[in-house]
Amino acid sequence: MASASDDTSENAAASEQPVSLTPAQTVLYDVYLLDTIFSFLSSPDIVSLGRTCRTALTAKRSYLRRAEDDNRRISLFFPSRPAFRKLRGKLGLTTPRTQSFDDAYRSNTYRLIVNRAHLHELGTFLESVGYTLRRDSRLGQLNLDQVVRRMRMPMNMAEGRLDGVPPRAIFGEWFYDRIVNDETFTVVLDVMSLSRGIDLLL
Repeated sequence: MASASDDTSENAAASEQPVSLTPAQTVLYDVYLLDTIFSFLSSPDIVSLGRTCRTALTAKRSYLRRAEDDNRRISLFFPSRPAFRKLRGKLGLTTPRTQSFDDAYRSNTYRLIVNRAHLHELGTFLESVGYTLRRDSRLGQLNLDQVVRRMRMPMNMAEGRLDGVPPRAIFGEWFYDRIVNDETFTVVLDVMSLSRGIDLLL
């Protein structure tokens, strides 16, 4: 008859044995491999994959936590998270809904929707943390004041569309670049008029 001490020793030995993983589990438990593979998938594909088994579901949740980590995203583009958060709240800056998954996590591009009345303050902030206005292919190299004046002119609005934004509501798209350790980070400003009526003609 086995004693209680024998059972205890057997349990301890079993717990010390390495867990055997399948090749698929080995990949899905490796964060670097997981992020690399998932970066080639669309969000619907990742959701569908997460429904196939528990391992894939865990992998999906793990990836999405990192992909949608607001702190990580802000830290990539701005030296001070608190300073950017304060400005974002003050100016009412928003981002396209799709950016939180596809654009921000997978590339070095951060897109902001800004009311043109706040363009100068936002541009000044970006320049203060090392961003420079990208040369426009049609207009050449402009400075912030020239861009602001241009945004106040009566003009035909762009035909582009963002999630939840009516077409022809976008006045202009401007790019700010910042180089860190030979890597370029870009903040894209979608300058808009978020009000109606006479504001469209200012």
